[in-house]
Amino acid sequence: MFKTSISLKILPVLSVFVLSAVPADLLNVNLADNTGNHNPAAEALPDTNEEQYELALELSADTMYVGEVRQICVTGDTEYYLPDSLYIHISTADGAVIGPVFTDGQFFAERAGEATFYIEAKLNPEKVDLSPDDDGIRLVTKTVRVIDNNELADEQKETLEALKHMEESTLTLTFSRRRAVVKGYLNADAPRLTREQIDRFIEESDSPETLYRNIMDAQPFPDCYGGSGAKQVYYFLNDDGSERISMPCGVDVYGIRYERMNQDGFIEGNRILYPEPDDQPISPNPDYLYNYYHDIVHSPLSGDANIDWTVSRHDAVLLQKWLLASSDTQYIDAEAADMNQDGKLNAIDFTNLKQQLIQDAAE
Repeated sequence: MFKTSISLKILPVLSVFVLSAVPADLLNVNLADNTGNHNPAAEALPDTNEEQYELALELSADTMYVGEVRQICVTGDTEYYLPDSLYIHISTADGAVIGPVFTDGQFFAERAGEATFYIEAKLNPEKVDLSPDDDGIRLVTKTVRVIDNNELADEQKETLEALKHMEESTLTLTFSRRRAVVKGYLNADAPRLTREQIDRFIEESDSPETLYRNIMDAQPFPDCYGGSGAKQVYYFLNDDGSERISMPCGVDVYGIRYERMNQDGFIEGNRILYPEPDDQPISPNPDYLYNYYHDIVHSPLSGDANIDWTVSRHDAVLLQKWLLASSDTQYIDAEAADMNQDGKLNAIDFTNLKQQLIQDAAE
């Protein structure tokens, strides 16, 4: 099995779209005979050691629907491979992008098509007795087909259009499970993950990669995911989303967070479940995802110019910069900063805000 860290590089290829690199410490699933087409040079491996360092790539599904998220796992024995020699790349016949592969191994199926993943690593000639014509390169492939349902009734199209508008208003979120239900990939009453399942997966998984894989195989359609660059993946544990887990993807950090919301859209429970259980501070802000999901609108706090749901000197600084037309002024909530509610922002509002801060400090 991979035992030490090998940094992963993207293999340079021509006329093939390279999506992203997956780190070589992705790993720790049992070696299996489903590794795709090997480089013929792989047959040159010494018989006595072949099982110790043969590469394997595992992705649980050969066919996926648009909207699924899956974990890619790689196995092998890094004792026998050269540092910095492990690569992953992905190709499609027409060069179309079917979805990103993030650096911690998640594949997001976002468009229909067929793609082949390639894992390549080079054996260390100081560790392995290679024949003169063996360059030591071992190659593993896995082909995946992503399908989409475009034969939709008018009602389905209208629902998806409304969902698209909702997603665009959040800027980055994709509501994968809702889309899967509308397109007929998933029953509306399909079982959700439970807290008991998550706890069991954490206890039984021998690595973060197998933990992510077990969760994603149990529920390939997360309720939503989003983010610019790296993504956060969310699984609701009940239908209204008041309980959920979230997992970061694309940041070389594995973790699972559990959150519980009240009916007004504020977080009342926040706990890290993995890697180390730990209760987290409760944010005073309305929960972004829950409020968008339920179309809850909260009136701004008077004086909260920077929309962080607290009124502080930072709001006064922001308002002052706005009044002075400072070039580094960020977005300001004009409704919240309009202290006297006269529809204008001016020095009177700034004075009123300072007085409120002084009064709050005194109290």
